[in-house]
Amino acid sequence: MRPNGTVTSLSRTARAGLLAGVFLALPLAMSTGATAGPFDGFSGVWGGTGTVVFKDGNEESLSCRVQYFQPNDDNLQQAMRCATGDDTYQINAVFIHKDGAIRGRWWEKLFNVTGKLTGTVGTGRFDGSLSALGHSADLTMSMTDNQQTVTIVTTTDLPVKQVDVEFRR
Repeated sequence: MRPNGTVTSLSRTARAGLLAGVFLALPLAMSTGATAGPFDGFSGVWGGTGTVVFKDGNEESLSCRVQYFQPNDDNLQQAMRCATGDDTYQINAVFIHKDGAIRGRWWEKLFNVTGKLTGTVGTGRFDGSLSALGHSADLTMSMTDNQQTVTIVTTTDLPVKQVDVEFRR
């Protein structure tokens, strides 16, 4: 909700897409294990907190919980729930890895928003982009042991400017 108490459908939808990017970035950093695929170590439940920074400078806290299922080394499925002070989002996704590249699809249930994620993955780091509804954002994620840090910065004109979240197992 905006400080004046109003939330436009577009801004809520845009926020859903950007928050989805935070959660989608989680499985994309390669674990530090030498024999593992890019999703090794993600199965299970993670929790985190962070901040959404709006274009007007206002900030809002968020918290989330995500569960991952890994059917094989190069595929991962995600079910996530995230809450801000005003909204709760449910974001599901499927990720596919091939030759160091990630491609995936995600969908947010509350606002019925779908999008895609692309990028490259390396040891402990993912760099990529998130897109939906004609908007895009740069996505950076890093991981060490049982901690993940995600930053999303919008590259188009949206009510949300940046999202930062730290997750722990």
